[in-house]
Amino acid sequence: MGFWSLRPETGLGWALWSACLAVQLLAVVAIVREVRERRINGWDVVALLFVTVGGPGPALAFLAVHAFLERRAIRKERSAIARAARAH
Repeated sequence: MGFWSLRPETGLGWALWSACLAVQLLAVVAIVREVRERRINGWDVVALLFVTVGGPGPALAFLAVHAFLERRAIRKERSAIARAARAH
């Protein structure tokens, strides 16, 4: 039984369901932002399927890995700029 088939019966259940939906939507937005500047490929489709079909758990895992890799890329870029500035 997947996440989408769940139907909460209480107000707290609806709040939790909505929070999980928000996590999934945030993951989809992150994927779309990455694809915006280039053509979509098979890995983008796999990522979208992973976060939409998988539910909130895989979506949260995707967001964590995405944030880690993005911070790492920013650190590498800053390091390369600092190295280039010292070389001149």
